[in-house]
This record gives sequence, structure tokens and C-alpha cells, in this order.
Amino acid sequence: MTEHATKESVTVLGLGAMGRTIAASLLDAGHPVTVWNRTPGRATDLVERGASSTTDVVDAVNASAIVLVCVLDSEAVGDVLAAAGDAVRGRTIVNLTTGTPDEARLIALTATDRGADHLDGVMMAVPAMIGTPDAMILYGGSADAYARHHSALLAVAGNSPLLGDDVGLPALHDVALLTLLYMTMTGWLQAFAVVGTGGVSAMEFLPYATSWFDNVVAADDPSVIAREVDQREYPDSIPSSLGLNAAALRLLRQVQNEIGVDSTVIDAISQLADRRVADGHGADGYTSLIEAIKSPSSRDEVAA
Repeated sequence: MTEHATKESVTVLGLGAMGRTIAASLLDAGHPVTVWNRTPGRATDLVERGASSTTDVVDAVNASAIVLVCVLDSEAVGDVLAAAGDAVRGRTIVNLTTGTPDEARLIALTATDRGADHLDGVMMAVPAMIGTPDAMILYGGSADAYARHHSALLAVAGNSPLLGDDVGLPALHDVALLTLLYMTMTGWLQAFAVVGTGGVSAMEFLPYATSWFDNVVAADDPSVIAREVDQREYPDSIPSSLGLNAAALRLLRQVQNEIGVDSTVIDAISQLADRRVADGHGADGYTSLIEAIKSPSSRDEVAA
């Protein structure tokens, strides 16, 4: 028996950039692969590499015990599942389409109501990373289904943990991780914009920014911050009291307004800090700011 024959068959629905890469990675790992796409003609190279292709979504679903869905959006996933109908019964539907936590839960309910197992996966990787040990896909859903199809899931992404049985958890993690990305990237851009008003290029400023980032910004152990957040205890340590930081943030707002840089991002942080100080927590550590972030019902801005 060949290696190809010993590995489970996998169906991939959706042949956009990510879907095509997923199908290719499964072929590279020796899995029999069936592919389907709403618009015909995208499977030629995959068929040449050994994939089976069909224009009927029911036939595609029937071809494998595990079906990976990677289409445009959650609405498109719903359309695909509706077209597949009862063919999903007894199969594992793996939704790899980006959406919200509530959309993931609704899709899971649709699948399970039709007798399917369900996993939701969020791809924290670009197409070039798919099929490598470092590619990360975060899963939520059926632990039994995850265990049954673990080999195929790892062929797509070597770092593929199951977060829990709540299928909304991967999308929630996705939002948190992207928040970290955008906040960090925007911080760099904001800093470059500030020095740029003085005729300093980003490359000129970079050595100072890198030294500051490495030795001050990233010097604190994130586990300390996480522990304070989990315990809801905010000692005056990272990075000094919230009251002092609130004053510093007001100064940043003033200077950025004076030099003509958009201060929207700093304004938002400053308002959170001022609100927390006004509530009597100025002596807390900076991590106390999370209590203001977690209170959307108290968004009244504190005057600068």
C-alpha cells in the first residue's frame, strides 16, 4: 500500500489564493485531495498534480470525511453548506473562512444541525507559510473531530492547536492578535510622523527607536502583565503609576496637536487613562488601564 493510499482523503471547497495553497500542501503531504470552486477553471494545475476536481459541491463533499471550506466570507460559507445539504451528514466540516465569533457559531450550528462534526479555524499565516511547521491555524470545536483529522490539519499548518470546544474562540483570538499587530505597527508610524515634522527621516530616527523599543518597550516580561490582568492586581511597576502616565499622555496630545500630527490614537489612550484616574486609580500601575478598556458603558470622555 502506498503512502498516498494510507492517508485520508480531504476535500477543499474554495480555490482562492489560500484555498489553492491549502490543497497543494495536502497533495505535497500525500493526501488524496478533491477540490471544488464556485467558478470553474481554477483547478487545472492542482489536477495536474493529482487532485480530483468536480463542479458539483455535493460530489466534492461526498468524496471525503473531512471538508475544508475556504471561501470569501461567512455568507459564502452559508451558501456552500446550503448547496451541500444533507451530504455533510457524518462528515467533519472545517471552516477556514475569516469571520466573527458569532458568525462562526452560526455556521457551526448549521453544520451540526445537519449531522456534521464541526471545527472552526483561523489562519494566522499568509499563503506562503501554509504547509510549513511554523504556519499557525487556531481551532475551536469538536475535540473528537480534531483528534480524528489531526494529521491532515497538521499537513496544512504545523502549529494547529485546539483552543476549546467554543468555535468562536479562534475568531476572538484572531481579533486580539490583529489588535496587537495594528496597535504596534501604528505606534511605529505615529512615532515616525512626529519626528518627520522636524525634518527627521524615519531611517535617521530608526536607531534610537530600535534601541528604545528593545530596551524599554519590549523589556517588560509580558507574563507579568498577563498575570496582573488575570489577577486584577495592578501594582505601581509597569511602567510607573497610571497617574504619571496620564499626565505624560496629555503632554503627548498637546505636542502632537501643536506640530500638526493627527493625535486620534493618543487621544483615545489618554481619555481611557484620564477616566481611570478620575475613578480614583491614579496610584495603580499602568496595566490598570485595562479596566477602562473593558468598560464600554463608561465611555464618557474626560476633558483634557
